Amino acid sequence: MKTRIILFSLALLTATIFVQCGSTSAITGSWKAPDANMRSYQKFFVAALTDNTSVRQTVEDELSKSLMELGLQTEKSIDVFPPDFRNQEIEKSDEVLKRISETGSDAILTIALIDQTSEERYIPGSGIYPVGRFGYYYSLGGHDIMAL
Repeated sequence: MKTRIILFSLALLTATIFVQCGSTSAITGSWKAPDANMRSYQKFFVAALTDNTSVRQTVEDELSKSLMELGLQTEKSIDVFPPDFRNQEIEKSDEVLKRISETGSDAILTIALIDQTSEERYIPGSGIYPVGRFGYYYSLGGHDIMAL
């Protein structure tokens, strides 16, 4: 009986620890066109809408990896458009769509950061600072006075 209680308590403690280690990120919004048809797509063009090249490549790599694990084909925008494509003349929407359609993709998946907030919390310590009853009165310029 006592062993069961100990095992149950240990299992409950372990489950509580694992639940507390969960992610705090959440999807706060999404949009889908009301007239969008529900057909199956096989090849996705993945585009992260950011000016930070390293973030763009990381996000596109992770999204492509997740889609390929589901058995879907992907084409990353970083492979089609150079990192400085906004500075070039291909920013015209017709040219961009032409390059995307040349990849053979039948869907475009975009992701963008809309708002970023960071939170900082300070929890003051609860330690006690040990101070003598008369504080510094027992010392005189760093020298201890001996009680007579």
